[in-house]
Amino acid sequence: SFLCRVVKEGERATTMKMKRIVTNKNPNSSNTLLLLLLAIIVCGASLTTVVHANRPLKLKPITASNGGAPVSLSNEDDSGECSAEDGSCDAAGADASSAVVVEDDEEEEDSGDYDDEEEEEEDDEGYGDINIEEYNAEHVIGDSNDSDDDSNDDSKDDSNDSNDYEPLTMSDLSSLLSTYYDTSSITSPMQRHVERLQITRTFPDALSTTLRRSGNYTDGSPAGSAQWVGDEGMQQSPGSGSGGPGNYYAMATFGRVLDASTLSSATWGGSTDFGGKVPWISSLRNRRGLIDETAEGGIPCRVDLLDDHDEEEGEDGEELCILPVEMEGWVSVRGSREVLAQEMELALEFDILRPKKKKKNGSGTFLYGNIQSIDFDKHLGQHPKFDTIIANGLLAAVDADVDPAAFPMESMDVHLERLTSLLDPEGGGRIYLIGTEPLAEVNGPGKVYDEVMNVFDSVKSLYGEYPKRNLSAKWINRQLTKLGFDVFSSTLFPVEHSYEDMTKTIEEIREWVDEFDDIGQPPDITKGYYKLLQGLEKRVAKATKHGPVFAGEHTYIVAAEYNPNKVYSLKDTIIQPSIYQPKTPYVKDKHPTVENLISTPLLPGQFEEYKWANGDSYDGFSARIGIPPELVAVTTDYVKQLGLWDLMISTMYDDPMEPDSTRFYNFTSPFGEKKNFTWSAKRPDNFYGSDSDMHWFDIADEAAHEDSLRALAKGGYDQVLKAIGEYLGLDHLVTFSIGLLAVTKADKGYVHVDFSDSGRRAYNFLFNLQTPGDDPELTVIEEDVLGNFRRGQVKYRPDFGVLNGDDAMHATNECNHRASRGVRITASIFISELQEDSLEQVASHDKYYFPFGNMDWIWAQRGRHWNKDGTVSLVNDKGRKPFEAKDEMENCEERVGENKEKCLVNGDERKLCFKTCGTFMTEDEFRPGEERRKVFGW
Repeated sequence: SFLCRVVKEGERATTMKMKRIVTNKNPNSSNTLLLLLLAIIVCGASLTTVVHANRPLKLKPITASNGGAPVSLSNEDDSGECSAEDGSCDAAGADASSAVVVEDDEEEEDSGDYDDEEEEEEDDEGYGDINIEEYNAEHVIGDSNDSDDDSNDDSKDDSNDSNDYEPLTMSDLSSLLSTYYDTSSITSPMQRHVERLQITRTFPDALSTTLRRSGNYTDGSPAGSAQWVGDEGMQQSPGSGSGGPGNYYAMATFGRVLDASTLSSATWGGSTDFGGKVPWISSLRNRRGLIDETAEGGIPCRVDLLDDHDEEEGEDGEELCILPVEMEGWVSVRGSREVLAQEMELALEFDILRPKKKKKNGSGTFLYGNIQSIDFDKHLGQHPKFDTIIANGLLAAVDADVDPAAFPMESMDVHLERLTSLLDPEGGGRIYLIGTEPLAEVNGPGKVYDEVMNVFDSVKSLYGEYPKRNLSAKWINRQLTKLGFDVFSSTLFPVEHSYEDMTKTIEEIREWVDEFDDIGQPPDITKGYYKLLQGLEKRVAKATKHGPVFAGEHTYIVAAEYNPNKVYSLKDTIIQPSIYQPKTPYVKDKHPTVENLISTPLLPGQFEEYKWANGDSYDGFSARIGIPPELVAVTTDYVKQLGLWDLMISTMYDDPMEPDSTRFYNFTSPFGEKKNFTWSAKRPDNFYGSDSDMHWFDIADEAAHEDSLRALAKGGYDQVLKAIGEYLGLDHLVTFSIGLLAVTKADKGYVHVDFSDSGRRAYNFLFNLQTPGDDPELTVIEEDVLGNFRRGQVKYRPDFGVLNGDDAMHATNECNHRASRGVRITASIFISELQEDSLEQVASHDKYYFPFGNMDWIWAQRGRHWNKDGTVSLVNDKGRKPFEAKDEMENCEERVGENKEKCLVNGDERKLCFKTCGTFMTEDEFRPGEERRKVFGW
């Protein structure tokens, strides 16, 4: 049963033990070898184990077939490998570089027979062992974005197309990658590190260019532009690729990639696990799709990497950005056919091994064997070269019986030369080497692991095997420098070992000790080792009581770039490896020290754009405008006589509203014809982390709007419009929306802009009616290229109001007036020079309140309150152009209810049933062309 387990399981440690059993140092080796051969016959074992136990396939078995039976390979040479020379492996319409081939090492020559009946039966039972030659003869590894058009493929055979295959969507692939790597990212942390290095080499000036602009708040960049960190997550770069509509972002590329890994390339858990290469290749091949086409749409990182980090989420909980890097094609090389078969199973799962026969435009190739002896010219065309080589474990100190492709330690410099010779010298090729440093001495709890490994070495020596030591990153850096490379990064990742890690090694040692009798070791030696291992287990349990510990082991990633002009000298400075420091999110300064703005007294009608106290101009368009002294008094008196003033105070303190709720109130004008109309009250939700109890009180129909305009006319508001029009050289202006802002407590204001890209034709004008204290009411914000704030504050005075135009960032300033039952009340008026190219932006500014985005009504207001000829004003206002309200929803009379109750509910009926709800005055009521003071009586 032991021998069956040895053969069946194919475990590394057991395989090593069997090697020792049959050595000539064992006098019973001949008998043992016969037992082994007998076990193979009795157990019916296959020495090839390829099922990826930890990552089961999600797809159904995919096998090239003919009438339901697996198709055998018909074109094989004497070595049993799929021959690229006769074209049997070529992709339809592709050259030899697209061939899917398997290279047999000389030692593996007899392992190519996969056409026996037992293998066919295993395939029928489940995934089993992939028939490498058969699969490769019928399938081409292609890009998941390739066309399925095989119309020009004369060799197409519909009978061999799989009806079970469904390509992964980008959302499915994103979820599969995150699950595989057990992270919120689509790659492992170490793969992300390699991607960052590739991006920084592709865009070497990106970060320095950004940093030079740090603190420059007056560069004219508009609010919300692509330069901002975290807003779009994008950074424009001329000449670089673009994604979907509106998603212009820069991409780096690995180009043509050689992915070379050995059996010993597996690393460790957590941050030191490089992760599966095949899933990574899938993520790189599909990177644009993962950015553009996932359910929510992935966010590409900026190429200066300021918004990239290692934490699970960024500021305010936003998701990780996706590094904008891709690849053009790849060749994957594995040390044995068993490992190759595992990788091909994984390639099926991650949708880069396509089941369609003779798939065109193949972009990937799988090979196995020793990297030194693989004939790349034969399989990939004459003198194939790669832009990038990513080699994992190729320089590791591994016994040949553990990894047949392992290379002698004394010849690793030759191995490295072979690798680097495969790079494209003209393209400045790059190589990334991943491996393990020699175990370093360490003090503390992790020291016990060093003792465990020393015991393991001593046990191996009794079998005639002596320990090898891994090469250091320093040695690799020196060799690469001698070969004409510039090493631009050499990074060490500390490895932490858990209780399970260490006890698994102890158990492996114990299995070796179990076989001491077979190599003639006396019982007292065996007992001594058992006792020693028991003691080590206790010490390991104590050392790892509080979790994994650092035991002196590091994974390295060395990155180098070929420099054709480099001449090696003994004086060359060799880069020293450094410990990896997790990348933290760039913390934007959102709470800077408040700076002063210039605030001189203003005469009525005087216009002054914002300036900082040091003379800097403000980046957005914002200004203070002198107002007539009667404007605040008249407006306040109107609001009080209307009954709205007391309503605001009682709402804030006695009858508070829930966030994101709305109420409607009917009022009668205290002046003139005493018309009836409606106002609304809304408490908005707290946006983007803001925290205040601000309420909006707004006009809710045209009659309320017209009556409020009469109050502004009485208060001398014409001087404000004249100041704006003349300063900006406009043709005409109109006030199209009026409201009041009320707040008693604000811990954090909502930073926002009201307009962008209106061409300085749309504005919000604010003037304060009441503040219960001496604190500033308004925060003024600028933002630099990194997302840092520059902050000023405005204290309202009766002699001016504030105009906020394009890209004027502002917010309610912090306050707390609740102890005195005070309310800060500010008038908020929207103004525009209506033009056809700005109408839609004005109308869509906020469809919550009147006029609800009705562009026909807004256009009918054009030019009625001021013009450059001086022929119109609020005082002599003759109203809008003729306008007939229409319902913009079907069946409004039925939908609003018998008593039109839904006309006073914040819903679609309120905002779209304009005629039925009486939102706008009839032409008989409005009387276009007549002066408003006659129509309204004041």
